[in-house]
Amino acid sequence: MGVFDKFPKPPKPPMPKPTRINPASGLPMIGGRIGGVDVAGNPFGTTRKPFKPNPFPKPGPFKKK
Repeated sequence: MGVFDKFPKPPKPPMPKPTRINPASGLPMIGGRIGGVDVAGNPFGTTRKPFKPNPFPKPGPFKKK
């Protein structure tokens, strides 16, 4: 029998819930419902930033100069 066997073990703290991230905006999601919005108000999977294609595409091997 060890010296500390007579003391009860302290309870384990609860595990924190993982933070959900909106994949489109990279911002954390708020609200406990499925889907929800991120901290900027964007629905899950969307962002307010307009899509802009690359203005300087790399020339491919078959592109004429």
